[in-house]
Amino acid sequence: MTLSTRLRGVDLVLKCKCCGHPITKMGTWFMTAHRFKCEGCKRDVSVTYSDKVALFAEHAHLAKTKAIDAAALPSQGAARPAREQKAR
Repeated sequence: MTLSTRLRGVDLVLKCKCCGHPITKMGTWFMTAHRFKCEGCKRDVSVTYSDKVALFAEHAHLAKTKAIDAAALPSQGAARPAREQKAR
């Protein structure tokens, strides 16, 4: 299973395996990170590919929401003021 590119720009939350302290980073960070230092227990915590797959699966609903939000935005032509539309 691959990691969803739709979650690259979304904040994801992973809990430390040792103490449960949450770390919040963008999806792009989690795609490349192999470990982090937990601010809660001060331990170096590894992030395996299996951890990443589970994390992205847990946050998959955010990718769908983001796609819907982008689709709901008005098109560029509709967003321009009327005087700019006439000038073109």
